[in-house]
Amino acid sequence: MIFLLYRNISLEPTCSTFDVTGNYLIVGFQNGQVRFLNTSTLEDVLHFSPTTCKINNITFSQSGVYFACSDEENRVILFKKSESSNSDALSYTFIGRSVSHFGKIVGIQFGEREGNEVLVSVGVDRYYILLIILYFTCFLS
Repeated sequence: MIFLLYRNISLEPTCSTFDVTGNYLIVGFQNGQVRFLNTSTLEDVLHFSPTTCKINNITFSQSGVYFACSDEENRVILFKKSESSNSDALSYTFIGRSVSHFGKIVGIQFGEREGNEVLVSVGVDRYYILLIILYFTCFLS
């Protein structure tokens, strides 16, 4: 279905997931774009290009405040939901990116450790990288 939706504008979907509310389907593309689609209408409500290469994985934190994606150049890219005065407006702020693997990232997942949200990435290089989001966002600010 997603392939048919984007065939006329030469976008090739590579991965997808739902947000924690189930209101949006998030699709990653070959050209580095990420698009948020309304699940009821499949209307494109938000899109941006965090990278110029293939998006491999997309995941959301349990709270829905953060989402992350990984790309073909072994980067993990982190975003935070923006506070908006308009409750209908969907917006995410780029927090940062990390190159932590020497090989392809095969999975990313949010979790919790000692009361802090964490992001874990696993690569074919057999490394398990743990990003404590509190420290990651303070370091990049």
